[in-house]
Order: sequence, then structure tokens, then C-alpha cells
Amino acid sequence: MSELPSPPQLPRSNGPPPPSPVPGADGSPSDLSPHRGVLILILGICSWVTGCFVLGIIAWAMGNRDLLEMEEGRMDPEGMGLTRGGRIAAMVHVILVCIGLLVMLIGLIGFGVYLFEAGR
Repeated sequence: MSELPSPPQLPRSNGPPPPSPVPGADGSPSDLSPHRGVLILILGICSWVTGCFVLGIIAWAMGNRDLLEMEEGRMDPEGMGLTRGGRIAAMVHVILVCIGLLVMLIGLIGFGVYLFEAGR
């Protein structure tokens, strides 16, 4: 009987294993959640257009959370610019509304004190 040839031996390597491919780089589905940058930007702009600072608060909170998720590598960082822009627009609007409300409250208190002193 003839002897079967032995299979070729692969060279052994003691180095580290090859790096794993980046998720989504080879066309496979990515395990990163999609960004919501467009939605955050729209909410930030709508807070200005409608004057509804509640939309600004929502956009600000969503922007903070999404930027944190992007920095930790759990969300697609492609929308980071849109997210930052929407968050900044919302922040500016909410801060200006709060300053305006504070000035109005001080004015009302001052007017009330003036009326109280004038009535004496």
C-alpha cells in the first residue's frame, strides 16, 4: 500500500491575533446605533422659530445624551456636527428665554414695589 502524504504544517506565530475589522467597514451591518443629529438640529431650530423653549430643552437633553453615546463608541459619530449644532442652538435659546424671564420677573417685582410705595 502507498502511504498518504501528511498535510502541510502551518507556521506558528506567537504574536497577537490580527485586529478585528471595524464594524460596518466591510459592508456588514454595524452594531452602532444611528445618530439623531438631524432631529436634534431641527428641534433646536424649531425652538427658535416657534418660541417654544420646551423644544429647546428636549434638543439640549437629546444632544447631551447622543454626544456622550458617540464619545463612548455606542453611536454613529458621523452626525456629531449636526448634534453639536442643534444642541448649541437649543442651549442659546433656552438661556436667552431664562434671562428674559428673569428680567421680566425683576421688572414685575420692581413695579409692584413702586405701586406699593405709591399707595402709602
